[in-house]
This record gives sequence, structure tokens and C-alpha cells, in this order.
Amino acid sequence: MTRVWWGGPLLAVGTVSLGLVLSYLIAPRGGAVLTLLLLAALLSAWVGGLAVGLLATGLGVLGAVTLPQIEQLWTPNTAPSMFVRLLVFAVVGAVVAALADRQRRQRHQLEDLRGQHARFAEVMHSIGIGHWYSDLPTQQMHWDAQCKAHFGLPANASVNLDVFIGCIHPEDRERFQKGAERAIFGHTSCDIDFRVMLPTGGTRWLKALGRGFYDRQGRPARFDGITVDITGQKDAESALADAIRMKDDFLATISHELRTPLNAVLGWARMLSSGQVPPHRVEHAMEVIERNAQAQARLVEELLDLSRIERGQLRLHVEPMDAAGVVQSALEAVRPAAEARGVELVTSFDASARWVSADADRLRQVAWNLLSNAVKFTPAGGRVTLTLAPAGTALRLVVTDTGRGIAPAFLSRVFDRFSQADTPESRGVRGLGIGLAIVRELVEAHGGTVEASSPGEGQGATFTITLPGRLEQPSGLSALRHSADGTLG
Repeated sequence: MTRVWWGGPLLAVGTVSLGLVLSYLIAPRGGAVLTLLLLAALLSAWVGGLAVGLLATGLGVLGAVTLPQIEQLWTPNTAPSMFVRLLVFAVVGAVVAALADRQRRQRHQLEDLRGQHARFAEVMHSIGIGHWYSDLPTQQMHWDAQCKAHFGLPANASVNLDVFIGCIHPEDRERFQKGAERAIFGHTSCDIDFRVMLPTGGTRWLKALGRGFYDRQGRPARFDGITVDITGQKDAESALADAIRMKDDFLATISHELRTPLNAVLGWARMLSSGQVPPHRVEHAMEVIERNAQAQARLVEELLDLSRIERGQLRLHVEPMDAAGVVQSALEAVRPAAEARGVELVTSFDASARWVSADADRLRQVAWNLLSNAVKFTPAGGRVTLTLAPAGTALRLVVTDTGRGIAPAFLSRVFDRFSQADTPESRGVRGLGIGLAIVRELVEAHGGTVEASSPGEGQGATFTITLPGRLEQPSGLSALRHSADGTLG
């Protein structure tokens, strides 16, 4: 609100007039007039400032001179003393006005500081910064509400040194204390990351920034600072470290996976070109070369599929198709590997769950990935079962094996990219860890779901896929076209 220019003079005139009226009513002989006028000058300076106080003092002198009670006292004998009294009144009035104005400005400055502090505290609270300070001689600690919230404490909680130390994670207490002491006694700033134990359980990462304040003798007097919740930053750093580790593992694994079939191809090709292969072994050599070349081609295709998925360029050609024929072709593709490992393949197809609206090549890829994965992790003498059954208006494909199973801790990450269980049993079976990730992406692209379950390690695993769009019977020639067996997608 803007002040008008005449507000100060009006205040001075009003207070002096009130003082004169009161002096006339209370003390007709004029005994208290100067005291009342002095109070008027004080009030004017307190409210309006120094200029208004001085104006009230001057008006008080003029008013006192013209007051009838004072005129009666103004005689040749008393004139000098009255002049001195008015002069003293003017000087005292000016001093009082100056002091009152000083108090007024200090009051306003204090109010401004309090307002700034309140706004600063509100800003700090809004961005999640807590403030604290410690009185070092008394070891009393003062935290604001945000700082207490960082430690999981209510806003009205009492805080002392024991409470503070008790909140810090045991593994970080000594490091924090040494850092704080180094900052206080070394006249440096403090920048420490540490964990706190929350009363509700769990931990939280905080960053403490602070510095010491000292008395005239250089002795530590206060230690002030702020706290910032950096749990998200620490989680991001941990995730980045995991990503870097996964990238390194992935590069090492893909190098091995690409090199292994390539070595077989190159080795047999050199032997064939140099004539080192006997005639009766040539057919075997060609089979080895073809098998390893197909394995490498499938590996490259999986990497390309993953790249397409990440770029959102995966395209599906959804048509009515014979699901039984498609998954059967995938089964036949993994049969040689199953027979070589001594794993039995069992099928159970429901006649009413034959037709579905889907991309035949992608469904074959899903079935092949699940079956080959089950065969790879099932020891000799084990069994892999492929079941096709209706599930309401959807089709359900289930692959069950009696293999090594999945640990409960890894079950939630089994479909994550580049993730592989680190167990003694699985370390001898290498892979990129992208097959099941592609299965999930392809199934979800069809609007379906995929689930993994396992009683535990050594007790086998079950993968269940549910695809919408089951058809009671085929319609059109496109369904017949997709019912034929095809190559791997």
C-alpha cells in the first residue's frame, strides 16, 4: 500500500493537537504540557519516522508558546527560564524522535529479515532442503521440519547429539564424525554423503553440507549446514554401475556366442578346402557348418529384433493361422537338440485351441525360444512338455520342463534383457539373455501375457503364454496358407 505525502504531516499535527488539548483539560496551569508534547513527538517519530518526529517537535514548541497557560507564565522574570525549557524540550524532542526513528527502522528491518527467513525456509522446504545448526559449546542441536523429515522424524521430535548419531547408519558413523571434526577444527567446509536408518525401516542417503562459525578468539561456536535427500541419485548411480557391468558382461558373452559357431564354421571350412576331411566325413562336416551358421544367423536375428523393438519398429502381420501347426514346426526344429541331450519332448494339443489370430512367424519364434531354452536347461533323462489349450476367448500355450528351475530371487527378472541367473548349474550354459525378453515383447505386442513360475532350483520351470483372438474355426484362404510348417522366424 503506497503512503500519501500528507500522511506524515497530518500525523504530526494530530498528535500535537491531541497533546495540547489533553494538557488544557488535564493541567489547566500548563504543568504537564511539555511532557504531553514530548510524548506526541515520540509517537510521531515511532510511526512516521524522523522527519515526522522533528515536525511534531517543532509544532509542539509553537503550540506551547501560544498556549494560554504558557502565556501566563511568560513574564520578564521567567522569560529566560521558559526559553531554556523550550530549548531543552526541542533538543530532547529531536533526540527522542531520532531514537524512536532508529527503533522504528530496526523494527522494520527485523520484520523484513523474518519475512525473508520465512520465504527462504519455504523455498528450501519446497525443494527438499533441510536446515540444521549446532551450538557447539552446549552441544544443542536445532533442526527444521524438513531436516527431521529426512531422518524420518516427526516435526515436533526433540533432537540431540545422541539422537543424531543414532540415526546414522553404523557403517557411516565414524566417517561422518571424522568429516565433521575435520571441517570444524580445520576451518573448512563439510560435504559428506551418508546413510540414515529410518524408524519405519530401510535406509535413506543424505548429503550434509556445512561450515563452522567461530568466536573472536577463534574457538568453534556454531556448526551450520543443510541436508539433501540424494537417495534417487545414489539409486541412479547404482543402476548405472549395474548397466555398465551388464554391458561388459553382454559384450563378453556376445563375443563368445558369435565366435563359437564361427570357429566351427571356419575350422571345418579350412579342413574341407585343404582336403583334410576324409570322403566319408564330408557330409558330417557340411552338417556342422550349416548348423553353426544357422545358430549364428538366429543370434544375429535376435539382436536385430531387439533393436527393432527398442526403436518401436517391430511390425506384426496378424492373420487367422493354425497355431497347432506353427508350434509343432517349432517343436520339430528343436527336436534334434533334444535328442542329442537325451531330453523327451511331449505334446498335448486341444483340438478346440487350434486357430488363433496372430503373426505366424512371430508365434513360431516365441515357441522356439521357449522350447530351446527349456531343452538347454533340462539335463539328460528330463522331459519338456508343450501344451496348447483354450482359455476362454484366448489361447494358452504352456511349456513345462523338469530342468534346473528358477531361483525365487531371479524369477521376477527372468524376462529382463541381458539377465541370466548366476548359479553353479547355469554357469556352464552361456547365452545372451535376450531370448525370453524377446518372447515377452512379442507376446505383449499381440496383446497377450507371459508368465514364468518355478517351485525352485532343480524343480523345473513353467512358462505360460496367453494370446487373445482365439478362433473357433478358420475363415478364408489365409488361415490355410499359415497352417503349413515353415522355417524359423
